Amino acid sequence: MEADNLSEKTRDFNQNLIKPSRSFEQLCSIINQLEKDSSIEIAECNRVDACVKHDTDVQPMLHKYSEQIEPEKDDTKDKCGAITITYEDIMSFLETFEDGMQADNIIANSATTIFSSYKNSNTHDVPAGRTFSCQQDDLETAKLQIEEKNATIECLKNQLKSERKAACDKIASQKRCHATKAKELENKYRMIVKRHQKFIEQLIDEKKDLTQKCDSLAREIKEIERKVQRDLKVITERHIVEMQRVKDNMMASEKIRRERWLEIKTTKIKEMTVKGLEPELHSMMEQHQQEIQELRRAHIKELQDVELRAMRRSNQQLEQLRIELTDSHEKLLTKEKDILAARYKEKLEEQEVHFQTQQKTLAEHFEREKSILTAEQKKRDEETSAIMQQTQLHFQKETEKLKEQQEIGKQNFEQSLRKEWLAWVDDYKKQQSANFAKAEIAIRNDCQKMRDKQIEIAIARLEKESREIRVKLQQNFDNKLELMKEDYDAKLESAIKSESIHKNKLLLLEERHKCTETQFQKTEDKLKEYMSDLNNMNEVITKVTAERDNAKEIAKQEIEAEKKELKDKIASLYQEITRNNANKDQSIRELHSKIKFIITQKVFTIKHLHRKLNAADSRCDRLERLLDQQRKEYILKTV
Repeated sequence: MEADNLSEKTRDFNQNLIKPSRSFEQLCSIINQLEKDSSIEIAECNRVDACVKHDTDVQPMLHKYSEQIEPEKDDTKDKCGAITITYEDIMSFLETFEDGMQADNIIANSATTIFSSYKNSNTHDVPAGRTFSCQQDDLETAKLQIEEKNATIECLKNQLKSERKAACDKIASQKRCHATKAKELENKYRMIVKRHQKFIEQLIDEKKDLTQKCDSLAREIKEIERKVQRDLKVITERHIVEMQRVKDNMMASEKIRRERWLEIKTTKIKEMTVKGLEPELHSMMEQHQQEIQELRRAHIKELQDVELRAMRRSNQQLEQLRIELTDSHEKLLTKEKDILAARYKEKLEEQEVHFQTQQKTLAEHFEREKSILTAEQKKRDEETSAIMQQTQLHFQKETEKLKEQQEIGKQNFEQSLRKEWLAWVDDYKKQQSANFAKAEIAIRNDCQKMRDKQIEIAIARLEKESREIRVKLQQNFDNKLELMKEDYDAKLESAIKSESIHKNKLLLLEERHKCTETQFQKTEDKLKEYMSDLNNMNEVITKVTAERDNAKEIAKQEIEAEKKELKDKIASLYQEITRNNANKDQSIRELHSKIKFIITQKVFTIKHLHRKLNAADSRCDRLERLLDQQRKEYILKTV
């Protein structure tokens, strides 16, 4: 039963090794347990050796007393019974030893019980020399079996050490690769951020130039308005002066006429010298004065109406111009926003499609290379298994060579992948730089047009939003980097601690291995039996490597997901920038067209006013000519 229990325990150990979820620490604990069991077995064997030595010391004493007279028959019967008991115990011990190869504790205990029973029987009777020799042979065979098992255990330990070292080296190389990839990604994203910052700074500089141009244009428009107002004022003043001149001329002409008329009347009165005509003269004088006053009033009203009409017309024209300018500004802003949004969306869609195609091609290439690598690894595993079966003596050396070859192949493949990836990155950067250069040239050529103050407000708002998004992205990226660094530092500390523990264990095992090198030759015949265990261990290693590959894939997926998120955010920023630029271009064009239209309207109004002034001047000239003619006629009549 005890042998069966021991065999079940060993089966449990093998099952634990076969499980893929077990780590190297659990394997180390299993090895420590095996070492403890072997130390216990060695102690028990030493105790049995001491007992055997004591038996050998007792044997000559018994030979001395064997020469004496034999006791009675009853004593001889007890003697034979004791001998038969010891023989049966020895046979049962051998049967149990043959049934259970790994029941070392049971063998030691049975040996001690045999020795005790034999010692008790020898206190009464004289033992036989053959029983001692049989016991010694059995004990030696048991010791040899224990030593063989210990040697096999140490061989397995050495294999585990080598595999553990290989696994640790692979983990270290993976950590280095992850660190280098993280650094490359950091450098890449920093370069992208710097590039975007430069692009934004260029846009800000262009915006400043455009704002300066817009300010200059606004100043020119204001100066033009001031000039128009000045011209209007000058024209109105001239009109007022001319009207006053006309009034003065009319008043002078009326005075002259009145004086002439009075002179004529006085002469007539003098000629007539009739006193009865005096009331008629007074009435005529009064009527004449009333007519003059009415004419003055009508003339003043006409002048006031003309002035009011001119002022109203000028005010209405100015208000209409202001309303049209405000409406045109608002319409231009709305159109610019819509156009910029449409352009930004189109460029975003184009960049997303291009990026998706590149991702698909890279994924297909990576899957192909992965399948090729898996096929190569399978072939190499088959070759190693065949070599292991053919050459058992040089098993360790060949396994180490194969592992080194695999590592070299992996390193070469990783280097080639890195070179290809770096070449692709360089090409992609060049393409993007060319695209950005083209876009910048187009934007510079388009953005050399007119802009307005409300465009500055929209650009400032977009800049604030982009800065906030950029700050958020940088914070998220820094937090993720810190978390990754903390994880890697914790893993490195745990690996260093485990390495120190394994080194101490390796030193102890090396010391034991030196003690057991002499016994290694005896265990060569039994290597075939333990090859099954080695195959199980190889399966465990393959499962552990599969777990490691799964962990690599998970880490790669997480990193790719983070890359996609960052790239999507960057693409959204590019789209917003392109939209804003497109909207700005269209708004500037519409502004330019509207400003031209307004300027043309102003030119037409100024021309119309000039025409009116010319017409007024012509009328004034005509009136002056008429007045001159009337004066001449009046003078001629008087003469």
